[in-house]
Amino acid sequence: MNQTQLSIMPVGVCNFDCPNCVQKPWRKDFADYHMLPDEVRHICRRVKELGLHFSWAHITGGEPSLWKFLYEGCQIMRESGAFDHIEVWSNCRAIKPLKRVLDDGLIDQVITQSGNTYTKGAEVLKAQYGGKMNIITSQGHQVCPTTPMDNVLPAACGCDRVEVFNGRVYPCANVYSNMKRMGLDVERSGLWADLDDDWRTAMDSIDRYNMQACRVCLANGNISRQMPVVKAR
Repeated sequence: MNQTQLSIMPVGVCNFDCPNCVQKPWRKDFADYHMLPDEVRHICRRVKELGLHFSWAHITGGEPSLWKFLYEGCQIMRESGAFDHIEVWSNCRAIKPLKRVLDDGLIDQVITQSGNTYTKGAEVLKAQYGGKMNIITSQGHQVCPTTPMDNVLPAACGCDRVEVFNGRVYPCANVYSNMKRMGLDVERSGLWADLDDDWRTAMDSIDRYNMQACRVCLANGNISRQMPVVKAR
């Protein structure tokens, strides 16, 4: 298992509704979801029990600044020793919770995307925290296809991140929403593992070359150069 990032989805609510949001289906299904501190502890404990260590814990959503337990959750992750760094992906509309975790050294950086951010909030954080505010100017996802493209089957994306929420682990930060968008059955897909199971082995065994949910990354040109595209015969 070569993933270097563990993406935590702790909250479903968002104070934006960006037209190109890749998490719309997830936000709809988990609109009232707020990950509890005990769930965060459980995640950190399972990471260590499985002998894993991640370079980054990536907190997203939804909008993580609206997560009721942002401060406590970041504190638990920081103290667990399961991650080298912690980052929050935010639209920067509500900056007080972000400033609090930055001030107390509970996270290493805030990331935002220029096309999906509250510019004033991002500029305030950039001015105050300098290198701890990372504004991405490139658009990660421009299209969200719902049908196959040019007879090209899904390919391995080479993503180095697994996604955790609601007691489950997924092999991609967007796989739940991508499958829902295309009308695929998440429950029967086999593309997730229970947090209490050996999800390290499960993630290693998933055949990404046939994962239909990878169409979104394929359409956006996010395929790793080391990974071949598998075309239909």
